[in-house]
Amino acid sequence: MARHYIAVENSGMVGEQDVGKFGTYQAAWSYIERAYTDAERDHTSPNCLFPDVCLEEDGMRTYDI
Repeated sequence: MARHYIAVENSGMVGEQDVGKFGTYQAAWSYIERAYTDAERDHTSPNCLFPDVCLEEDGMRTYDI
C-alpha cells in the first residue's frame, strides 16, 4: 500500500498541479509554508495560489485528511 502526501498548487481547480511528494503530512505542510508567502496561501488574497496537501493512497486522492 503506497501512501504519499502531495503538495498541490491550485488545489481542487482546473489546472491543479503537484509541486511535491512527501512521506508525511507535516513534511508536505512544512514545504508549503517555506515555498509560499502568506499572500499566496491566503484565500482572500488576489495573489493566492491555493496550495494544499492531499493524501494519495493506492492511486486514489483525497483532501479529507
